[in-house]
Amino acid sequence: MIKLPFIRRMLERKSRARNRALRQISPGIPPCLCVDVGASYYPPSAWSTFLSSPNTCLVAVEPNTKNLKYLNNWKYPAKVEVCGTGLSGKGDPRTLYVTSTDSGSSLNPPVLHPSLAHRGIDHGYFFPLKEKLVKTETLENVLASHAKDLPVVIKLDTQGTELEILHGGIKRLQDHQVVGVEMEAPLLATPVMKGSGRFWEANRDLESWGYELLEIKPYSCGSIYKTSNQIGKRTAWECDAVFALRRDVAQDLPETFRRMLVFFYIAYEFYEEALSFLEQDSQVSESLTDLIKTSPIDVLKKTLELQE
Repeated sequence: MIKLPFIRRMLERKSRARNRALRQISPGIPPCLCVDVGASYYPPSAWSTFLSSPNTCLVAVEPNTKNLKYLNNWKYPAKVEVCGTGLSGKGDPRTLYVTSTDSGSSLNPPVLHPSLAHRGIDHGYFFPLKEKLVKTETLENVLASHAKDLPVVIKLDTQGTELEILHGGIKRLQDHQVVGVEMEAPLLATPVMKGSGRFWEANRDLESWGYELLEIKPYSCGSIYKTSNQIGKRTAWECDAVFALRRDVAQDLPETFRRMLVFFYIAYEFYEEALSFLEQDSQVSESLTDLIKTSPIDVLKKTLELQE
């Protein structure tokens, strides 16, 4: 019988080897913009690939600026800009509903629908609630201070206003300056945050703008029953979803945008997508080879071997 410590050590060795392989490719990241909307406490876990490059500019958008203290001990090569206002669809003054646990704060008020009463919602997470009038910006305004020839990736975690925020930068999405989006979205028929854009609406709109869903990670509701072990299933609550430009859309974009799409695949561990893209796009493959002084295809094939 294989013991657990041996399996753990083996997985750790593979993880270190995979990270070494991917570090070989990171010098090929083009100048880019990574916009983290709802940037409290730490940078997005999937973005270490981007943050390892001095070509990356991270824009940390967070109205609760005290939650950005981690930026004081920034250890990544990426540059950082802070936007201390919330984002909205129109950029108008809005009420910020500051929840008891401030990472749950939103421009949408929490309204706990009676149909959710049996699903173990922690009222103490939301209440008591404080209301605060705040200025907001649109995504378009945040991006306007940067060159339009920079590829953009966006992460949104704003407790229900994610889709509204995307609509505030709709031209950038329709023009395909944004190569990838990670977002949180509710799956409930009656979302806790009133007026939230639901997952199906985000999927519909992003598909209409030329994007495809790569991944969805659903999370379940809680329970009013205090048991040590969960038996059976619980209903859907919300999800994290990852979208990227479709390949047929990306093929008409400049080489740097197509290269950024490859790195978006890598950041979210879609190594086969990145490999097949490079095998089909000789211009991006040759550009990366010149930049990293080795074959990115060989590096990715080695990475996939380490996954086995």
